[in-house]
Amino acid sequence: MMVRITLWSIFIILIAGCSSTKYTFDSANCDSQDWQALGHETALSGDNVRFFDAVKQTCGDTLNPNAQNQFVSGYSAGLIEYCTYETGYQHATEGSSQTDICPFDLQLDYQKGFAHGQRKRTEIDEYMARQKREVYRHKQNQISKKKPRVEIR
Repeated sequence: MMVRITLWSIFIILIAGCSSTKYTFDSANCDSQDWQALGHETALSGDNVRFFDAVKQTCGDTLNPNAQNQFVSGYSAGLIEYCTYETGYQHATEGSSQTDICPFDLQLDYQKGFAHGQRKRTEIDEYMARQKREVYRHKQNQISKKKPRVEIR
C-alpha cells in the first residue's frame, strides 16, 4: 500500500510539476543512458522529476520508449532514500533551503529532520555570535589596559 501511494505521488508530481530544472542533458546519451540510474541520481541530488522534460526535449524521437518509466522508477527509489529525517536535518544544519520534491507520505520525516536541524543551526549561530562578542570585549579590555593612564593632579 505504501509503495502504491508513493508511486501515485510521484506520478502526480510528474504530471502536475511545473518547476524548471537548472541542468541540461547531453543528446549523445540518448541511446546509451541508464534511465533508472539517472532517475535515482536526480532524486538523490534533490532535483525535480521535471528534469526528464529536458531529456525528452533533447532526445526527441531517439528517446527509448521505456525511458520515462525507467527514469520514474529510479526517481521513486531515490526519493525513498532522499526524503528522510537525516537528509532534512543535514540540509538545515548546512543552511540549505528546504526541498519540495518529497511526496506527501515521505515529507513528514524530512520536514521533522529539517525543523530539528534549523533549531540546531540557530543554537550554533547564537553560540558563535556570543563567542564573537566575548572575543571583541576581551580585545577591548586588553586595549584599554594598555592605554597609558594620565593622572591629573
